[in-house]
Amino acid sequence: MSRRIIIRRTVLAAALPIAVGAAGAACSSGPTDPVATRTVTETVDSSVASSTTSAPGDSGIVWPAKRGELACRNGQSEGSDVCVLKGQKISGDVEFTRFRVVKLIDSQMSGTVRITGVKEAVVTGTQIDGDLAVSSDGGAVVKTSRVGGSLAISGGQHATVVKNAVGGDLTCDVRRADGVGNSVGGQTTGACSRLRR
Repeated sequence: MSRRIIIRRTVLAAALPIAVGAAGAACSSGPTDPVATRTVTETVDSSVASSTTSAPGDSGIVWPAKRGELACRNGQSEGSDVCVLKGQKISGDVEFTRFRVVKLIDSQMSGTVRITGVKEAVVTGTQIDGDLAVSSDGGAVVKTSRVGGSLAISGGQHATVVKNAVGGDLTCDVRRADGVGNSVGGQTTGACSRLRR
């Protein structure tokens, strides 16, 4: 009788992993699981995307910081720490993070633009559909530009804000701000609150 119990336990021990594996396969994420089927897509302007290469298994997504780096490489970059873009069109959010100087002239950006850690930032004649956030150690100039969202300038000694159309708030967290002729859809705070409209 004890031999019969040993055989049953051996058969049960061998069958258990198979049964657990089958149950796990039946409960696994299928095409109806929203996490397993999530797809992230972004449009990148062809002038930027043409220089990207995807390694095997790479999703082909260009992140905002990389998009800024590629745009500077493809645009008019004046050295490894200076980025000057003139007449560029960039789709999606873009960040400029590793440059000493960033200048966006007569360009179009369909997303949010972040310029951080720069000594000098100049945005002139540029249309930005999202927000524009500039964090500068030195100065920032934003003039004759259209910002669909909010415009925030911080960290710098000085900000010059002239003849811009800002759909959201205008915030200047700097020591001094100069400018005139700005149209602001939201609130104006910080040093920019003293600017004449």
